[in-house]
Amino acid sequence: MREHACYKSAGISVRIATKTLVSGAEMECQQEGEQYPKTKRKRPSGAQYRKRRKEEEERRRREAILKYLESSSTANEVPSTSSSGDAVCSEPLDEMTHRSAASLSADGNMRLTTDSTLPVFSVAAETSSPVLPVEVKTDGPCAAGAADWPSYLGDTVRTVIVGRGPYQWQQVKAEYSEVKIKRPSGAQYRKRRKEEEERHTKHREAILKYLVSSSTTDEVPSTSSSRVPVCSATEISSSAFPVEMETDELCPADPADWPSPLTDIVRTELVRRGPYQVPPDFVFPKRDGARSCQHLYFFRTLKNGEKIKRNWLTYSNKNNSLFCFCCKLFSTKSIHLINGLTDWKNATTLLNSHDHSPDHLKYLASWKEFELQLKAAETVVKREMAIVQEEKRWRAVLARLIAIVQSLAVRNMALRGDTEKLYCPSNGNFLKEVELLAQFDPIMKDHVHRVKSEYSHLSYLGKHIQNELIECIGAKVVATMVQEIKQSKYFSLILGCTPDVNHTEHLSVLIRIVTLGEDPQVKEHFMGFLETDEFTGQSLATLILQRLEDWQISFDDCRGQSYDNGANMRGKRQGVQATLLQKNPRALFVPCGAHTLSLVVADAAKSSNDAMGFFGVLQKLYSLFSGSRHRWAILTTHVTITLKMWSETRWENRVEALKPLRYEVSGVREALLEVRSQTKDPVMKVEAQFLAEEVGSFRFLLCTVIWYDILNEIQHLNKVLQSETMQVNVAVSLLEAEVALQSYRATGFVAAQSSAKDMCEEMNVEEVLTQKGLRSTDRLSSYESPDEPVLDALKNLEANFFNMVVDSAIFAVKERFQTLGDVEKKFGILSNFQSLPHQEMIEQAEALGHALSCGGQSDLDGRELAQELKNLPDLPSQTMTALELLKFIQAKQFSEIYPNLWVALRIVVTLPVTVASVERCFSKSKLIKTYLRSTMCQERLSSLAVMSINPDVVGHISCDDVIEDLVGGCQQ
Repeated sequence: MREHACYKSAGISVRIATKTLVSGAEMECQQEGEQYPKTKRKRPSGAQYRKRRKEEEERRRREAILKYLESSSTANEVPSTSSSGDAVCSEPLDEMTHRSAASLSADGNMRLTTDSTLPVFSVAAETSSPVLPVEVKTDGPCAAGAADWPSYLGDTVRTVIVGRGPYQWQQVKAEYSEVKIKRPSGAQYRKRRKEEEERHTKHREAILKYLVSSSTTDEVPSTSSSRVPVCSATEISSSAFPVEMETDELCPADPADWPSPLTDIVRTELVRRGPYQVPPDFVFPKRDGARSCQHLYFFRTLKNGEKIKRNWLTYSNKNNSLFCFCCKLFSTKSIHLINGLTDWKNATTLLNSHDHSPDHLKYLASWKEFELQLKAAETVVKREMAIVQEEKRWRAVLARLIAIVQSLAVRNMALRGDTEKLYCPSNGNFLKEVELLAQFDPIMKDHVHRVKSEYSHLSYLGKHIQNELIECIGAKVVATMVQEIKQSKYFSLILGCTPDVNHTEHLSVLIRIVTLGEDPQVKEHFMGFLETDEFTGQSLATLILQRLEDWQISFDDCRGQSYDNGANMRGKRQGVQATLLQKNPRALFVPCGAHTLSLVVADAAKSSNDAMGFFGVLQKLYSLFSGSRHRWAILTTHVTITLKMWSETRWENRVEALKPLRYEVSGVREALLEVRSQTKDPVMKVEAQFLAEEVGSFRFLLCTVIWYDILNEIQHLNKVLQSETMQVNVAVSLLEAEVALQSYRATGFVAAQSSAKDMCEEMNVEEVLTQKGLRSTDRLSSYESPDEPVLDALKNLEANFFNMVVDSAIFAVKERFQTLGDVEKKFGILSNFQSLPHQEMIEQAEALGHALSCGGQSDLDGRELAQELKNLPDLPSQTMTALELLKFIQAKQFSEIYPNLWVALRIVVTLPVTVASVERCFSKSKLIKTYLRSTMCQERLSSLAVMSINPDVVGHISCDDVIEDLVGGCQQ
C-alpha cells in the first residue's frame, strides 16, 4: 500500500517517496532481466528516477484535470468562490496543472496531493489508466456521498463536484470503480465459450439463410441412430444470410484439409458446393513407383460398355489421393476412400468394390437427398428475396406518393381531375406530380413504365388509394398532436361552428397547449372538423366529450374554454360552457376578446341614426363605382387607394373602407362629379350628384374623421388579440380602453372638427353644418311636451352622434369584458406579485389555489405559491408576461425549486383569449371544399384540413409509419 507524506516548512515542499515505488522499480528491472538475460541494463540513478517520476506525474495530472474540468471557450480558468458566494474564476488552468503534487495552500483551496480530489498517478500505479478516474476514492475530499465531504470545500473540490453532478458522479463511480475480478466458474466459462462460438459462426453461415423447413419433411440430414448425420431445419433457419465463408478456414476445398469431426454447418456448406472436379487436362503427379492417379478412375464402366461418371469421387491435390465425397461427409469408419486412396496399383479394384458397398450406397443416397433439399430451399429463398425486393420497391413508391399527397394538401390544392389516366391533359394535380417526378426519379419512372405497359395491375394511383393515404396521414398527424397534448398535461378547448358549401354545419376543434421543452411555446393544434346535426349546447358538449374520449385525452386536465359569443356556446345555463363547467369547474370560460370588441363597435353604431346612415353612404359609394368598369376606371385615375366593401361582421375591416375617404376624399368627389357629367343614365346621374354633395358636406367629413379614429384604434387592438401567444393579463389591458374612450370623449370632437375643416379647404367647400331633420309624426299625450330642440347644428351632432357613440362604447366595454376581467383577477398575482404586500399576496395565492381545486384534487398549494413568489430571484425585467416568466424558469431550470409557480404559469398561458384560430380554420375549409369539390366526404375534408392547418406537424411525420398504418388497415 502506498504511503505519502507531505510536509511544508519555510515555503519549501519536501516529498518523501514511498517504499512501494522503489520496490516496483526493482521488480520491473528484475522482470526485464529475466526477459532479456543476455542484455545488461543500467539501473537509473536517483535523480533520473525522480525526474522521470515528476514528468510522468505532471503529464497524468494534466490529462486528469482536462477530463474533469470543463474549460471555458472565452477564459481558460477554473471556478472559485468570491466573497459574495458566487462562482468566479480565480486560477488559470495552466498554473493548476503545473502546481506541485504535494503543495498545500494555507487556506485549503488547493490540495493536489496523492489523496486529493483529482487523481495523481505514480509509477506504482502503472496498471491504472491515465484517463479513467480509478484513483478517485469515495473516502477522499471529493467522495460520492455528501456525508463524506469535508466541512470546508476548497475551490478544486467544489469545481469537481459541480462538474460531475450527483447523477453523473454515481455513474462514473459505478463504471470505473476498482472491482475485484473473479475467476469465472466452469459453467460460466463454458457458457461464454458457447456464446463466442455462436457469434463467430453467425457471420460465416452463408447457407443457413437458404434452409427452410420442407412441407413434406420437417428435418434435413443429421446424426441419427444409424450414424448418418442429420441437420435439423429449425437449427439451420435461425441464422442470417450474408457473409461469404472463406474456403481456407471453415470449409476448405481440399478434402484432406477438412476439419474432424465435421459439424452440421460445415457439412451443409460442403454439400452446397459439391465435390471438387478435376479438369480434363490436369496432369496428376507421379509417385516413386512411377504410378499416378488416372482420369479413368473417375468413370465407371457398365456391362454394356457405357461409362458413367463417379460424381462422388474427389481428388486431393495436397495429398495426391482420392476420397469418397459422401462417405467422407457422413461415415465415421476408417477406410481407404475416407482417409485417402493412394494405392494406384489396386485403385480400380478398390473403386469397383466401393461402388457396391452398402454403407457407400446409404451415404450416397443421404447426400443426394440432402442436395435436393438444399436446392429446393434455395428456390424458396429466392422467391422470398424476390418478395422482399418487391416490398422494398412498393415502399419506395408509396413514400413518394405520400410526399405528393402532403405537398398538395398543405397547399389546399385538389388532387383529382376529370380522368385517372396518366399523361392526359385533365388528370388532376396528383397524377401530374407523378408524371413530373417520373422524369427525374428512377423508382417512379420504373413504376410509371410498369403501369403504362400493363405489366402490373396495381398502380396505387387511383382515387381509392388517395383517400386511404389522406386518411392515414391525417390520423398520424392527429396521433402526433395527441401525444404532445398528453405530455403537456394541461390544455384548453377552442370551438366554433360554421356551414360549408353544402350548408352542412361543422364544429371546428382546436386544443391549446404549452410545450414543456427548454423553450416553452404556445401551440394551438387543429384536431379536425366534427359534423353535427344538432346545435344545442348539450349536444355540442356531448360531441366534444366523446371525441376527447376517443383520443384518450382526459377532460379533467382541461383548464380553459373559449368560444364565440353565440347563445348556444356561451349560454350561462344551457350553453356549451355551462355544460362543461358542470363536469369540470376548473375549465374556466374565457369569451373571445376579438368578438367582444366587434360587438362593442356594433353597439356603438346602432346607438345613433347618423352613424347607421353614414355606413349606408359608404356602401352606396362602393356599389356605384364597382357596378361598372368604366366608372371604376374613372375612380382609379383620381385616387391611389381604392374603395372597399365593408364587412357586416368584421368591424375592424371597415377602417380600410374609410381610408380613401379619410385621406383622398377630394379625389373621390372629383370622380363622382366626372361620373355625373359623363353618364347618360338619369338615375345614375342623380345618384352621383347626391353622393358628391354628401361627400363634400361638413357633416359627412366630421363623421368620417370620428369613425376613422375609433375604428383605427379598434383595428390595432384586434390585431394584437388575434395572436396565438396572446395571454389573459395582456388582453385585460383592453379594459383600459374605457379610460382611453373617456379621454377621447373630452377632446375627440374638437380634434375632429379641425381635421374636417382641413378637408373642406382641400376640396374648396364651405365649412357649414346645416341642420338636418324631418317633421316629427309622433303624437304626444296632453300632458307631454316635445324636447327642446337644439338649435345649434354642431351641438346637435355632438350630442346625438358623437356622445352617443362614445358613451355606448364605454358601457359595452364595461359589460362585455367583465368575464375576461374576472378570469384575470384569479391569476393577477402572477403579473403584479412584485408590488403586492405579503398578506395580500398570501390571500390571492390561496384564492388561486382554491379556484384550481375540484373534488379533493388541486393543481397547486396557495401558501407554497406565495412563499415561492417571495423567494423568487431578481427578474431580468419588472414587466414580464406569464410566458416570459415561464421561459425564464425553464431556462434557469427552476421548475424543481418553484413547482407551484411553474404549474400556475403553465395554466395561465394555456388559457385562450380569442377564437381567431378557429376563424382561420373556417377560411381553410372554404379553400379546400369549394363549389367544384362540394362532393367531398367528411373524413377527407377533415384529414385535408388537418394537414393544411398543421404543416409543421406534417413535416415531422415519418413515411414508414404511414405505410405501416396503411398496411395494417388493409390487413384488417
